[in-house]
Amino acid sequence: MIIDVQMTEEKLPVLAARTVGWCVYALDCRGKIYIGITNDLSKRLQTHASGKGSRFVRSHLPFTVIGQIECETRSEALKLEAHLKKLRRSEKLSVFGNIR
Repeated sequence: MIIDVQMTEEKLPVLAARTVGWCVYALDCRGKIYIGITNDLSKRLQTHASGKGSRFVRSHLPFTVIGQIECETRSEALKLEAHLKKLRRSEKLSVFGNIR
């Protein structure tokens, strides 16, 4: 799914209606993969779409959500994020089930 910067908050998709827990998520930003963590994916995607998220995503809009992996703790999410960032693009995509 492509998140258009012009979308209003009401039009943004609700991808994770979670109140507890953490996740590692991946975005395709004009051909480059961004990996991040959050405990509220919907809110984080809105922040990215508004241009107030990470500098990388802000400079590579629009983005497509590739997927997310649920984690029980922030520590677990941080460790997984660090591991995923070391992988090649094709390996990252296969982890999230999107072999291109």
